[in-house]
Amino acid sequence: MVDQAQDTLRPNNRLSDMQATMEQTQAFENRVLERLNAGKTVRSFLITAVELLTEAVNLLVLQVFRKDDYAVKYAVEPLLDGDGPLGDLSVRLKLIYGLGVINRQEYEDAELLMALREELNHDGNEYAFTDDEILGPFGELHCVAALPPPPQFEPADSSLYAMQIQRYQQAVRSTMVLSLTELISKISLKKPSKSKQRLLTAPLPASADKADDNTPDVVDITARFHQVFRTESRYGEVVFSDTPGTPGSMP
Repeated sequence: MVDQAQDTLRPNNRLSDMQATMEQTQAFENRVLERLNAGKTVRSFLITAVELLTEAVNLLVLQVFRKDDYAVKYAVEPLLDGDGPLGDLSVRLKLIYGLGVINRQEYEDAELLMALREELNHDGNEYAFTDDEILGPFGELHCVAALPPPPQFEPADSSLYAMQIQRYQQAVRSTMVLSLTELISKISLKKPSKSKQRLLTAPLPASADKADDNTPDVVDITARFHQVFRTESRYGEVVFSDTPGTPGSMP
């Protein structure tokens, strides 16, 4: 009788967990949407998008490595510092892509956003969301299904034309906000499998100085990182190698 009661409760517990997860997911998406929507200019919008993308990628990287406090503080965090092997966002993206945590489309979209933000950093011009310099790159994003078509009519009535242009700009901006919200939320909510985690957390052979100490340090995890992961310079290509200079093999 007790077993039957427990069996009856289990689905309810699972439903409660699922509901809590869904609520957390919705809350995160709302936060991303709110922050992206606050960017009224192209420049501020892209800055916010890359900041949110950085947060999402950092969360994934931390999940790939060990989770105990000592490892995070003394081994993982130094890897993410500016001088560490994972200090650059592009390298962290290659890592989670190379491990199969994100797919190629998500990786390419993230790289394109970073490149566009970097381009604007060196360009003093202020662009509208509907300028060709912005529409072109955004049209290449996989997360953007389709951009709204521009209004097709002769600007005989200047006030009507201005209203249509404003509506078009709002539609384009809304499409960009919603598309990037979906992309960043999907990346943030991914969970690396245990097999992916083992690639970077498997113990290395103990050195003479650490024969009796299994706690990883910066040198251990850095060595594991270089052993497992290397990249080719070609855009979008990630190659695994267990020996430096030997592409194409999986450790």
